[in-house]
Amino acid sequence: MCQEGVNYTQFKLAIYQLIEQGKLMEKSVEQWKSLLHHDKTEKLSHQFGIARDKIFEGLEALEKALSEVNRLSSEGESEVTITPL
Repeated sequence: MCQEGVNYTQFKLAIYQLIEQGKLMEKSVEQWKSLLHHDKTEKLSHQFGIARDKIFEGLEALEKALSEVNRLSSEGESEVTITPL
């Protein structure tokens, strides 16, 4: 990280890693939901479904954030504290 801001490349990498972790979590929660559904624990399965949906929403927000960082890094936006190398 830079003293006067955040390095675009490092920031993009961090967001990408969060997205990949989120995808793995979403897959794991879906697998547990599926197992619980077969075991007739509907309420618990439903809660895992809600968790999966929230993870998906988080992933969408991270994808939008990554797109915005890409836009800022390509335009050299001066109003932000993120500084390119």
